Amino acid sequence: MQTEQQTPNDQAPAGHIPTADAAPSPLLAHIPTERELAATLSASKEPAQKAEGEERAAAWSAWVADTKEHGVREPVKYTRDAAGKIWIVDGRNRHAAALEAGLETIPAVEVAEAEVAGLAISTLAHRKGQTKGGLAYLAITFHPALAHQGSGRKTEKRTDCAFPTLAALAAMLGVSARLVDEAAETFRFFAAHPSARKKLEGLVIAGVIGLGAARAGAASATATGGQARRPSNYASATRSIRSLGSQLRELDAWEEADRDAARTAFRHAFGTMPDAARALLLDCLTNPETDTTTTE
Repeated sequence: MQTEQQTPNDQAPAGHIPTADAAPSPLLAHIPTERELAATLSASKEPAQKAEGEERAAAWSAWVADTKEHGVREPVKYTRDAAGKIWIVDGRNRHAAALEAGLETIPAVEVAEAEVAGLAISTLAHRKGQTKGGLAYLAITFHPALAHQGSGRKTEKRTDCAFPTLAALAAMLGVSARLVDEAAETFRFFAAHPSARKKLEGLVIAGVIGLGAARAGAASATATGGQARRPSNYASATRSIRSLGSQLRELDAWEEADRDAARTAFRHAFGTMPDAARALLLDCLTNPETDTTTTE
């Protein structure tokens, strides 16, 4: 049975746009689509990321199949430039699924370009598995001048920014000012390390990698010229463990966003560590030492 979305391009019904004539907006090129994220994670050498990528790829295939059978259920949003080109600004996944499914037209609503940032942030906020850190970083990309507040750098005052301070941006997002500060720090770090930005920014926005983990991983690769660091030993490992234990003593006082970020980091670390290390950690967690004194 032919669906409404399969009407020929030159006879697109009212409220629809030709699928093939539209393209994702360049303003959102740094935000990975589900298909792009699945491909990136599936190619990862880390088992946990690879498994997640395969799961996302399967979900994507199911989405395309559903789109082919039922059409695009919710209209995409788009802007149109002076030349008449249609740019998708909300619903890039729906548009990509429609292209794969072979639909010739899709339901759509035209919006003003001024709405693009708000739409992107709102859409990402409701994406499954999205972290507040990733959302905060995305917001900074739309208001880059804010990233340099408090950094000691002089920046031109913007008159087109609705958020005069990082605190105001944090209030709009409903996250802690501390988290937005960290997002700004990560943005500045990526600005100074473009190769790291190209590799990691999309994963940060998607919530796959935490803000601190992205900076630490990129800094490590930069410091070693991309080569592996000297293997850790007992002494270096115990120092790291004691440092972590000291930090976690204040866990009850952390804000919820910080606990969410820590949870994501722990899951990533646990999922990617060697089997022997995972077994050792599980043994320690299930058989904790009752004597809390430490020896040097």
